[in-house]
Formats: sequence, structure tokens, C-alpha cells
Amino acid sequence: MACSNLFVHVLAAVVLATGVSATAYAQSAAETLTAREFLTRIDGTLPELERFEAAILTAEAKVEETRILPPLGLSYEREEVFVGSEGVVLKNAVSLNWSLDISARRSKRSKSANQALQAIREGGQYDNQLVLLDALSIYKRAARARLRVASLEATRRPLAELVQRLKNRVSEGDASGYDLARFELQLSEHDDLLDEARAEQAVAQTELSGLLAANGQIVASDNLDLPTLPAGSAGIMERSDLRATQHEEESGKALKAAASSWWVPTLDLSVGYLNTDFGPGNGPGSQTVSGYAGTIGASIPLFSRGKAENKRGEALVRSAQIKRRILERRIRTEVETARTLLASRLEQARKFKERQLAQVAEFARKTEAAYQGGEASALELRDAYAKASGAELRYIELRYQCSLARLALWRATGTVSYTH
Repeated sequence: MACSNLFVHVLAAVVLATGVSATAYAQSAAETLTAREFLTRIDGTLPELERFEAAILTAEAKVEETRILPPLGLSYEREEVFVGSEGVVLKNAVSLNWSLDISARRSKRSKSANQALQAIREGGQYDNQLVLLDALSIYKRAARARLRVASLEATRRPLAELVQRLKNRVSEGDASGYDLARFELQLSEHDDLLDEARAEQAVAQTELSGLLAANGQIVASDNLDLPTLPAGSAGIMERSDLRATQHEEESGKALKAAASSWWVPTLDLSVGYLNTDFGPGNGPGSQTVSGYAGTIGASIPLFSRGKAENKRGEALVRSAQIKRRILERRIRTEVETARTLLASRLEQARKFKERQLAQVAEFARKTEAAYQGGEASALELRDAYAKASGAELRYIELRYQCSLARLALWRATGTVSYTH
């Protein structure tokens, strides 16, 4: 029978490994985005990213609080001495008061708050990367759904053509209705898979569009090309949340340094202007003199030895050190695990492409030739077709798993970097 176009189309789809291109598919879509364009679009716009800015603003407010100098005090004092019912001495004084911290506690507390701010910024940077990676996983899922639909649509066409040809041959008496029924069943099963894939695509596209708050549909145009395995693991201990622990430790040390100067007193300075009337009364015969007053006082910290502040600083230091040790061990494990997973996924995908896809192509060619020569049944031809269609879907899935493995490696190393 003439069915040579069937496997020509199917095998071409298998070799290309992507079905229909993203451009052809996106003709009816509102907008297509590559992975790089998607990252650019969402970076700095997701509300999940804004909550980290709020934490930074809170820490910046604490820094500003530690920088505030003691307020200046302005006071007015009036004294009047009476002999009988008449005032004989009247004194007016205006003073300016200020407390002077000579212990450097304020600057050390400011340094502690600054280090805490840097820790929050570093930690927020890693949290931002996790948000971007979660968004990228949604994008990759949408790309996978698009490729599955494109593949199933491409492999359905030759099967539908063959079913129609068999119908014509059955009506002419050149083929059996049993063979036709087998291929119609295969077409129905294929359509069921296609309907399921389209439903998954609709859900994925809706989720992707909602992520970008887009009015129209967003299509993930990524073809899930196999990534490259990064060489070595240099710099894996530079993850921003790990760097944050260093700032947390420095914050605690600065707080302890501030507590260590508890014994230094605070000087209270006062300078003012005096005007005194030695009159009798306020009449013409009064004698008025003026001058100044200066006062230096000291606040002796007899009842506060900085114990509470010292313990808070010690708690910060120890907490940061413990957190760093935990993170160092966890990061090494996560990075090595992710690298191993990505390497194994890449090897599996490459072997599948080089071996099984080639084997399916050869198997399909031989089955088609045998069927045309009467040496193979319709059931064998149907199975060959199913293997060709399934092999392409499997290769799409393997590429998708490789993409997820790369996202896992980025998550472990704290990097988000696209080269293609």
C-alpha cells in the first residue's frame, strides 16, 4: 500500500526533536518570550521581590536611628527673691544643653546596624534569585507543554492521512476493515494525548500570563536546548546568603565592642546667658548685671555595665557562626548533588538522541518496507508509529528534565545566568 509519507513525516519530526518551531506555533499567540526576555520582564516587577525591599527599608531605618545625635536642649530659668512684698533680686537665664558621648558607643552601634543592613541585603539578594528561579520553572513548564502539543500535532497528520487512505482501500476491497480499526483506535488514542497536552498547555500559559500580569497570552518560545555543564565548582562558597552570615557576625562584634565601653561616662554640657537685677524692685534705681553660666556634668554608669548589649552581641556572633557552618556544609552538598544530577541528565539525553532516536528511525523504515512488501502486519506498523511518536515526546521530556536540573544547580550556587 502507498503509505510512504507516513514515516517520512514522523521520522523528520523525530530527527528535529522539537516538532513544530516556536515561530510557527506562535502565529495565533499574543506575545512570545525567550527565557532571557522573560527574566528581563519579571526582574524587579514581581510583588514577591518588593517584600525584600521593605525589609531593607526597615534595616535602613535602624541605621538612621543609631546615627541620631543627642538632641540639643534649650531652657529658660527665672528666679526672683522677695523681701516682704517687694522683689529685690531678679535673675533670668537662657541655657543651651547637650550630652556628649565620648565612649564611641554611638559609632559602634551604628556600625553594628550597618552590618545588619548588609546582611539583610545579601540575604535578600539570594531570596530574590529563588523567586526568579521559581518563575523560570513555570516558564520551562510552559515551554514543555508547547513542545508536546507541537510534537503531537506534527505526528498526528501522517497518521490521519494513513487512516483516510485505508478507508479508501477498504471501500475498494484492497485492505481489511480490521487494519482500519487498529489505525482508527491508534488515532483516537493519539487525539486523547493531544487533548490532554493542549489542556496542560492552556493551564501553563494562563499561569505564565498571570505571572506577568499580561492581558493577552504569553508563549514560552524556549526549545529546551540541552545546557552545558559548568566546569568545576569554583566560587560555590560565594553564595549571597552565605556572605550575609559574615555581616551578621561583624554586626554582633560591633555590638559587643559598644558594650565593652560601658564604663565611659557621658558628659552633659550646658552654657547660658544670665541677666540679674539687684534692684530694689524693678524701678529706676535698680542695678542690672549680665554674665554667662557654664556647666559640665557626667552620667556615671554605676548601675549599667552593658551586660544586656554584650549578650545580644554574643548571640549574634554565635548564631552567625553556626549558620555559616550549616550553610557551608549544605551548599557543598547541594552543589555537588545538582552537578551530578545535571551531568547524568545530560548524558542520558545525549545517549537517547544518538542511540534510541536513530534506532527508532531505522526500525520505522524497516517496518514500513516490510508492511509494503506484505511481510509485516498493520499492528506492527501501528506499533512502529507509536514508538516514533513516543520517542519524540520522551526526548522533549529529557530536555525538560535537563532544564530543571540546571535550575537546581543555579539554586544551589545562587546564580541566574543565561548564555542563550
